[in-house]
Formats: sequence, structure tokens, C-alpha cells
Amino acid sequence: MSSHPLTPLVPGLIWRRAHAMRGLGIDFLTHMTVVKLRSGGLWIHSPVRFDEALKAEIDQLGPVRCIVAPNKGHHCYAGPWLTAYPEAVGVGAPDLAKKRPDLRLSRVLSSTPEPEWAEDFEQVLVRGVPQINETVFFHRSSRSLIITDLMSNFRPGGNWLRRMAMRTLWSSDKLSVPLVVRLMLRDRAGFREDVARISAWPFERILLTHEMTIEQNAAAQWRQALAFLDK
Repeated sequence: MSSHPLTPLVPGLIWRRAHAMRGLGIDFLTHMTVVKLRSGGLWIHSPVRFDEALKAEIDQLGPVRCIVAPNKGHHCYAGPWLTAYPEAVGVGAPDLAKKRPDLRLSRVLSSTPEPEWAEDFEQVLVRGVPQINETVFFHRSSRSLIITDLMSNFRPGGNWLRRMAMRTLWSSDKLSVPLVVRLMLRDRAGFREDVARISAWPFERILLTHEMTIEQNAAAQWRQALAFLDK
């Protein structure tokens, strides 16, 4: 499937690259996020398909220092990026190395930021969904929350199969914790504690890997998405 241009989201700080994909007959977008660290290096979250044109665009922004596979699902394209940037530190989700021993991952994500980005981010390794083992990031300078699969906000439209799947599994008309994630939830108390910690961050924007960015009333939409925990 095709990729979209590398697009600035926060001038001089954050860029996004959308990549169109298809799975089970459903078209959807996945996003890579590129953040310029205070050190001047680049932090790449959830890499999309590698190509030389994209690499040339990124190289104009600064040196790539960190490549992050944020959960056990978003690793498919990490290999070529780690090869292209051998000096970058590769950091992956807990247990991802067992799933992908071929990846050059030198560190494992936790709730403690790595030294390379500790000045820029806060993060939480969210408990309760071990099939995903996702870390959520808060970029302080832009007040942006970065989420991979724990929440989604799919654009409306598409064929009937996509519309049906979005309604039943992903609640495409609003920010939500997908039903597939809720069904995998094993430690409700741990999950609740971790999302409460995230709720305390002063975020004003939510960057979702799938699909639409939340730019307005982000905290309120976040709380609404977690309302299922009180039922």
C-alpha cells in the first residue's frame, strides 16, 4: 500500500508519516511519529515501511538517535530502519525480542524514560494487556500524548466491511479503547492505575497510530474513552 508525505505536525518538533495498509479487506492508516529531541537528534516511533526517499527527508531534519517499537504489534518495519541507522539505539516492548530475535533491539521499554529522551518525554508501560505490552509517551514540549494500539480514532467512511468493523470493533466515530483491546484486558486494577497516571499529564493533543489526531478537548475525550472502566 502507499505512503503519504512526511508532514510537520508541530513546527520544528514533530512530524508524521501516514502509511496506507489493508488487512482482512479493510483499508486503514498507520502512522510513524518523528520527534526532534532537545539534543538535536531524532526519535522515531512505530516506523512505517522504509524507503530511500523517506530516509532523505528524515536526514534533513537531523541525526536519527532512537528507533522505538512501542508494543508487540508495531515492529514489522523496524528492521530496515535499524539497519539504515546502525548508530541509533533500538528500543522495543517487553517480550518483543522473543518474537523478533532478528531485530537489533538493545533495550526494553519500561515506565522509566531512556537517557537519550528523558529530558523530552514521560512514559508509562501500561499493565493489563500483555498481548500488547504497550508504552504510552508524553512529549512535554508539545504537550502531546503518543498512543499506538491502546486507543484509536478511525476516520469514517469506506466500504461496508470497513464501516461494520469500525462500528463493532473500533467505534470509529470517537476516540476509544478498541473492543479487541478490552477483550484482552487481564489486569484491570493495574490498567486503571497506569491510565490514571497518564491522565495526570497536562496533554492537549493525542497522536494516534490509528488514525486521526485529537487536537481539541483531548483530555475530555481521553476520559470518555476510559469510561468503560467504571461499568
